[in-house]
Amino acid sequence: MNIILLLQHYTLLSNTNNLEKLDNYTQTLIWGGVIIVSILFIVVFLSIHFFYWRNKNNQRHSQRFGVNRERGVLFEIRRNIFLILTSLFAISLAVGIITIIKLNV
Repeated sequence: MNIILLLQHYTLLSNTNNLEKLDNYTQTLIWGGVIIVSILFIVVFLSIHFFYWRNKNNQRHSQRFGVNRERGVLFEIRRNIFLILTSLFAISLAVGIITIIKLNV
């Protein structure tokens, strides 16, 4: 008997249709939190990229004594990983802003 009640409770929690029952104020607060977290991560990742990661990559490049070799896709991804992460959080920032505008109009 307890197992059935427990399963019903978890089914209610995992049902995404419950989001439709939230009022506009609560949804605005949730999406506002998404925007704040996105801005925070964008600032952190850009700071890491421009103040630490880029200097570290430039030092490695100068230590190779000018050896030129073909750079692959994985090298460029590793070199620009923080810019890639920043762009992903920029997408979530845009989605959050658009959602808040649609909720409050």
